[in-house]
Amino acid sequence: MEIPIPPLLSSERYSWELLGGISGNEYIYDVKKASTPYASLVQPSTPSSSNMMSSSGSVGGSMIVMSNRVGGESAIPTLNNTQTSPINTNNNNNNVLYNNNNPMMVVPTTSMMMTHNNTMMMTNNNNGMNYMTTNHPSSSYMMGGGTSSPSSFGFPNNSGLNNSLMNASFNIQQSLNSLIPQQVPQQTGNSIPLTNNMANVNNPSFSSPSMQSPTVPPPFMNNSINNNNFMTQSGMIGQQPVPTPYSQVPSYPSSQVPQQLPYALPQLQQPKYFYEKGEIDIANDSNLIVKKSAESYTSVFMNARLVEIPSMTYAWKTKVVTLDSWIGVGVTSDSVVQGRKHAYSPYDEHGGYLLSGNGYIWSEFIDGANKYKQVQGSSFASGDILIFELNCDKKELTIYNNKNVKKARLTDIKFPVYPSVMMHGKESIEWLGFIETNQMPSANTSHNSRNFEQFLYLNYHINEPEPQRFVKKTEASYTTIFANTPLGDDKRYGIFRWKVHIHTINSWIGVGVTRESIVKDLFHELSPFDNHGSYLLSQNGYAWNLFIEGSTKYKSIGSKFYTGDVLTFELNCFTKELSIFKEDVKMTTFSDVQLPVYPSVMMHSLEEVEFSDFEQASLTSKPISYDNVLNYRAPKYLIQPNVFDINSNILRKTVADSYSTAFVNLLIGQHQKLVRWKIKVISINSWLGVGVTNSSIVDRHQFTFSPYDQHASYLLSHNGYVWDQYMDSANKYKQVEGSSFAVGDTIIVELNCVTKEISFYKNNMTKKLATLTNVKFPVYPSIMCHGREAIEYSDFSESTDVALVRNKVTEFVYDTSHIQIVDAHNIKKTSASAYTTVFVNTPLGTTYNSGIIKWKVKIISLISWIGLGVIMRDVADDHNFGLSPYDSHGSYLLSGNGYIWNQFMEGTNKYEQLQGASFSNGDTIVMVLDCDTQELNFYKSGKNIATFSNVKIPVYPSFKLHGTEQLEFSWGE
Repeated sequence: MEIPIPPLLSSERYSWELLGGISGNEYIYDVKKASTPYASLVQPSTPSSSNMMSSSGSVGGSMIVMSNRVGGESAIPTLNNTQTSPINTNNNNNNVLYNNNNPMMVVPTTSMMMTHNNTMMMTNNNNGMNYMTTNHPSSSYMMGGGTSSPSSFGFPNNSGLNNSLMNASFNIQQSLNSLIPQQVPQQTGNSIPLTNNMANVNNPSFSSPSMQSPTVPPPFMNNSINNNNFMTQSGMIGQQPVPTPYSQVPSYPSSQVPQQLPYALPQLQQPKYFYEKGEIDIANDSNLIVKKSAESYTSVFMNARLVEIPSMTYAWKTKVVTLDSWIGVGVTSDSVVQGRKHAYSPYDEHGGYLLSGNGYIWSEFIDGANKYKQVQGSSFASGDILIFELNCDKKELTIYNNKNVKKARLTDIKFPVYPSVMMHGKESIEWLGFIETNQMPSANTSHNSRNFEQFLYLNYHINEPEPQRFVKKTEASYTTIFANTPLGDDKRYGIFRWKVHIHTINSWIGVGVTRESIVKDLFHELSPFDNHGSYLLSQNGYAWNLFIEGSTKYKSIGSKFYTGDVLTFELNCFTKELSIFKEDVKMTTFSDVQLPVYPSVMMHSLEEVEFSDFEQASLTSKPISYDNVLNYRAPKYLIQPNVFDINSNILRKTVADSYSTAFVNLLIGQHQKLVRWKIKVISINSWLGVGVTNSSIVDRHQFTFSPYDQHASYLLSHNGYVWDQYMDSANKYKQVEGSSFAVGDTIIVELNCVTKEISFYKNNMTKKLATLTNVKFPVYPSIMCHGREAIEYSDFSESTDVALVRNKVTEFVYDTSHIQIVDAHNIKKTSASAYTTVFVNTPLGTTYNSGIIKWKVKIISLISWIGLGVIMRDVADDHNFGLSPYDSHGSYLLSGNGYIWNQFMEGTNKYEQLQGASFSNGDTIVMVLDCDTQELNFYKSGKNIATFSNVKIPVYPSFKLHGTEQLEFSWGE
């Protein structure tokens, strides 16, 4: 299965024009001590120069930059023009906002205020800032300084600093992975085992032009101020007992200052392969992979994550040692490997691109009903050596034999992938390694640059006396240094370590990582009380994270550090955890880190730090178990402060005549599933829209877009309009007849991550209101309101109701000589003293039926023996109904007499008695299968009575009967 991950930025284009002075503010890129002014100066002929307050003088050392980025590459700035433009010198420390016609405007400063059609003529006498209007109908911004004390406009003051407002155009190209077509019916022959976009997206920080047509349905554009681009929380200082970030730092005599100690972090033991231990035998330090059991599918994945790198070709060799039944070799998608889905067959959504020994290529993306195709002359046998070449530019996997004769070619590879082998019988292969290892991310190699290549910082605040060593020059103002190295994107994904030497602490310092959206927008002057997008540990023992639950986004953990300490950071991209160590002792661990991130340091006064020892290790096999982990549980809803009131699952907007959106904090689109939730309408005062919003908006906490802005949402409004900014028309909305809803209605939202469609139903699944297509993932559920609306959000559901997902009546598969179907839910065994199996023809653990799935069985009569549970797909497909619980039945069963049955148990007996696990006439047993963790649980009267782990999905719900038993089956609890 290919998982649609957040798309990479395939291209970005920045164009900056200087409109006002930035007294002393200069961005520096550090590349081997070469500093580049972060600027592209306006030429004298630039139209905006006519708006300048002065036509002579210098810019006073104030500069901005223009950079061009393609893909995920780090940007090195280039200068359009190095001449000084005859613009305002700002010698009086005035900040001037000029009139301009550019439809997009960026303010590279701490706070922004945006208005729609609102002329602003304000003056901040405390900060020497003048604000004038922009001619654009929906984009006006106010700008403030960077310290934590509020100004008269509610912005933090920035003593002695000038800031400039700049024009900008920002264009993002995004591409989404193709999704997987449906699975195909099994083939009946014997030759095969088991018979078997690019889209333009405007910068979401800025509003689109207003639509002022008399035919436009409500809501109408309003002139209220949008002050939520980056909400400052500086006002909380002094209003509640918060830990002052620049609290008194204890001083020590030089003899008592903790000394720097060499670090020796416990080395992570990285597995070379991912596999099922019960199925595969790999000797220590061996590359010989041996399958121990026959007649069951299992896959082995090489721990080498191959990502898409321009002009890169990966190459490796594999030797086929024995071929007993069936074998397929090639690569498997990242989602299947990370989900450890080893038991897929070649007919499932296996996520592989394979060539099998009998000369077939296998891929879910092959056009047509059959997802395999025979290739003449491509078969191979025991003793053959195969050479694989994976071309990133062509997205092709080509397979050759040892004589350099091409066997087969698979196209349209969806990166990232892992080298893999799928086996059915007692096969064995030998991994011969990569042919070229200079860029190969194998499990045994490490990319150790030891130093970060670039850093981003404000030259006004920061000096860099030597590479990677930084000294803050200013007092009582926040600034952040970013290492310009994204960790956790498709190019750098693994385990990373680096060190930060704390040379001086004068006031306050926070160290950790910062999210990409903050770094790319160059928000250097955010305080720890702002939406800083960072995961930080401060010297006074506080952890800072926007996703800490509650109104205060910090938490005392008691782990302090001092001048002279050396902190070691370890970022595990696979487990999404950031751990911080001091002298081999773990200080804290941040969990659920939102990747990608950049190493960073935030400082308040005259601090000094030094980065060192940056290194990359390989991927880990499973989440590492940490002691004393500091877990941050994200809030259920993300809302604009003082606008929504939350009582349990009821969200009530308390402010009228202004747009605001509440987001349910559940990211959708990371797995290919069908998901549903419900919105009950309690009140509609003005306008209400429900649906989903792209993560690019949610991650930046942009709550106040209207439905006419570039809101990146897919909505249905109560007055019967659908809203989608990507519609191919001038108006980004459309009326759908019969799709309106009112107070008392319940809207069921159904999001199909496979077909990229969102559908809306009213009160039940038979009344569809509307469907929007081509949804750009990932997204969050969202509710946009204009007046004092109120809704109730029902619990999130991930394909738990399989009967509705498949939209058909339950279908039983059985032996007609032993089983009678009483009705749609009841079955009865008609013969005594003979085992027979019945299963429900719904495979669980596939693309369409995944997540957590529940069903229940009520025991109508138990005469002799009943076993309930699931049966593996390859066994069910054989339709061998007469297997007893002592045979190789391929099932995970709990029997009425309290025994669990599993043929994969160790030892001679493949059953075990459990205390309190029996059931009898009248009992109802609820079964819950978690397809992601591959765990099956049994419940009776709400109590867990049995659990199976490592269930080899996909499986079918099944029952094994011996006497004339009768039972009733239904989906859900």
